[in-house]
Amino acid sequence: MRRLFFVIVALLAYGSFYPWHFSFWGPLWPAVVRVFHAWPPILTFGILKDMALNVVVYAPLGLTGYLSSAAGFRWARALWPIAFGFAFSLTVETLQSFIPGRDPSGMDLLCNTVGAAAGVGIAMGYESAIVTGLQRINRHARRPTSALMLLIILAGHYLMPLTSDAIRLFSTYHQPVLLSQAWNWTDFLNAAVTWLLAGRFLEAVAGRRGATLPVIGSLLAAAFLMRLLSPNLLFTWPILAGSVLGVVCWRMTEGRRVDIGFAVLTFVWLVGDGLRPFTFTAQNQFDWIPFRGLMGSDWTGGVEALLNKAWMYGAAFWTWEHAGLSRARTLAALLVVLCAIEYAQQQLPGRVSTMTDPAMGLIAAGLLWAVERKYGA
Repeated sequence: MRRLFFVIVALLAYGSFYPWHFSFWGPLWPAVVRVFHAWPPILTFGILKDMALNVVVYAPLGLTGYLSSAAGFRWARALWPIAFGFAFSLTVETLQSFIPGRDPSGMDLLCNTVGAAAGVGIAMGYESAIVTGLQRINRHARRPTSALMLLIILAGHYLMPLTSDAIRLFSTYHQPVLLSQAWNWTDFLNAAVTWLLAGRFLEAVAGRRGATLPVIGSLLAAAFLMRLLSPNLLFTWPILAGSVLGVVCWRMTEGRRVDIGFAVLTFVWLVGDGLRPFTFTAQNQFDWIPFRGLMGSDWTGGVEALLNKAWMYGAAFWTWEHAGLSRARTLAALLVVLCAIEYAQQQLPGRVSTMTDPAMGLIAAGLLWAVERKYGA
């Protein structure tokens, strides 16, 4: 987990200082003071969205920092990631004064620190309160598992666009669009696989006797309600039908030894999603710099896409390992598959071939590996 913490720090530094062009105009201390005086005059939708995004981006730092700590005084374990997040963010905001086109912000410093604290809170709940709840419904689930972490990643993927749309709803009125009549097979199949896997992971966490059907039914209903209340179109009939089908298919396989079947399913899911639209007519260039496309795009959509990738690649890693592969071989197989997909995407129109996906696969698998190593039975 400690190695993953350093990876998160490196990624935050990489994204914060991109494109790494510095122009030093004076000593550091005035730049430090400038951070605490740089506050937005009014709160617009763009600023509110950036605030929420900073909280989300720095949450993994607090989460991995807390979980990487050795056993000891709980509040000491909780305070040092928050203090580190504040110091790291202050360093970032200070140095951004010397990057042309970037401006320091006291609001960003505050939100980054809050994000680190939120990550610590999630980790503390993951380690204690959630474990207590699991013990009540499943005596065999004595410790949190990687399946539980995958469910948390899935929840983050579902809530991320809703967070942005809620900010938009409070800043300006938008007429909500509930359900579209258009049918999309890709959305339908993705939703079916997602909720089938969600049921499988919930079963792994709670056990067959843990009344998982009412739980996943409640989660499905909650997801529908949250997305339907969004001011933008976030649920369609294909997603609705696919989600219900996924829950039904999981119910049919609940309690059965179908690990190889789930491994094959996630493999086909990854390959199918990566090779769309299956017309090899383009000549795209391969980008060796990971996450570069995210730097110039809308961060809200970018973070949602990264959470989706973490969910997909983490699900593949989990199912392949439980099909009988060792963790090292599972990680190697995942990276080989993702690199092969990226190579093929050089001939796919509308797709971008980059190192981002293999990097996200490594991060997602590393997180699950670290959680299992620290807390797994």
